[in-house]
Amino acid sequence: MNVQSINQALESVRYTDTVDSSFFQMLRSFKQIVLRGAGGFGKEIGQALIERGFATDNILYWDVRADDLKSLNGIRVSYPFSEELQCDDVLIIHCIPNGSLSGTTIMRELHDKGYTNVIDGMALFESAFCDMRAEVGFDPKNCLNTTACNWTNCERLLAFSERDRGNPKLQQSSQKLSFQVMDVFLSFKCTLGCKDCGAYMNVYADKGLDTHVPYQQIKHDIDAFFDVIDTVAFVSVIGGEPFLHPDFPQIIADILEKTNFGVLGITTSGICKISDEAIQVLKNNRTRVIFSDYTRSLTSKQKQLFQQNVEKIKTNGIHYTTGEPVWATTPSLMEKTIPTEQLASMKASCNSTKTCQALLNGRLYPCSTSLAVHELHADDYPSDYISLDSPNLRHEITALHNRLYYESCARCSDGGAPVAKSGVQAKDDRFAHLLDKIAIVSTP
Repeated sequence: MNVQSINQALESVRYTDTVDSSFFQMLRSFKQIVLRGAGGFGKEIGQALIERGFATDNILYWDVRADDLKSLNGIRVSYPFSEELQCDDVLIIHCIPNGSLSGTTIMRELHDKGYTNVIDGMALFESAFCDMRAEVGFDPKNCLNTTACNWTNCERLLAFSERDRGNPKLQQSSQKLSFQVMDVFLSFKCTLGCKDCGAYMNVYADKGLDTHVPYQQIKHDIDAFFDVIDTVAFVSVIGGEPFLHPDFPQIIADILEKTNFGVLGITTSGICKISDEAIQVLKNNRTRVIFSDYTRSLTSKQKQLFQQNVEKIKTNGIHYTTGEPVWATTPSLMEKTIPTEQLASMKASCNSTKTCQALLNGRLYPCSTSLAVHELHADDYPSDYISLDSPNLRHEITALHNRLYYESCARCSDGGAPVAKSGVQAKDDRFAHLLDKIAIVSTP
């Protein structure tokens, strides 16, 4: 079976429709199905395949946590590429839909090992297992009531949000300006000090930059952005630790006033205090608390706090998920000399420009690297972000997206190696160069 036919079948129905029984016959033409990733999403995909009659003997999980997991859904878990398989007989389903390994890293690794029969797990979920239907329209409950779907890469969510959650002020616009994800960054403060933190929280702390973003700035940025765009599928509230922000309840309330987005998620380590005021504002049918479970790397006291917070959210009837993120090493942000053709190729294949755009301090950043380069004072590339005060903001956003590459791309060429255990508490010497010029922070 040509995997191209499978991918074409998925894409033909991904946005509004559902595959028929003949699609699963195409999957059965492969002797072995390998699910790359045995986290929460991989678990749901494996279970769904079993429910549709696939034998567990013909399914295998690949995960770097194989020694700890051993099996999932009655399916064996082994370390990636640890055994000989006939590549042509194997269908790989990529089941890490979010995090630093969700983009090109794993795909490159698979192809380098000779595995070319690869399909996207999110495309499979959206096309075969999603309950959202065109005849009913967008209902956030469909997204909140499943813990399997990952909003960061759910193109079905974007299609429905664009159709049913658009900006009423822009209904006559022929050219849509929509986003899969937009991060709203609240704070550079965090209760953890993870060695491989993709947001560089250790470095902000070491430079004396671990502060909250002022509430009025956040509100201004939210208002300016949502006023000129059509829709966002997933508004992601991040930090640092979002629950540390003293105005967290009001910020969430401000976001929920906007009608032109699909769903709202708050990503937390769970190692923090969750106030009663925060609990109240989270009781709605558009919001999920996303617990990143780093407890394998934390103390027993921290693990206990994590479990208490999960239970608090659960008993208050708030939508939530828990799961251990799958990480890769972050770029060192060391500038390198890279030909412009290579920079353009890097940007064209980069998933971060789709899933890691952010509103912060009056600017829209197109990716997490451009944000870090500027906010950590590593350099200032004015062409790598735009001011949210621009009188031609909608046009400026489009122009930012269309740039051939960003100057920050030259600081994003390293990193990307799989991390065996996320949330390890330590410092990384690769970031020492960022501390050469410590920012001077004035104090009263």
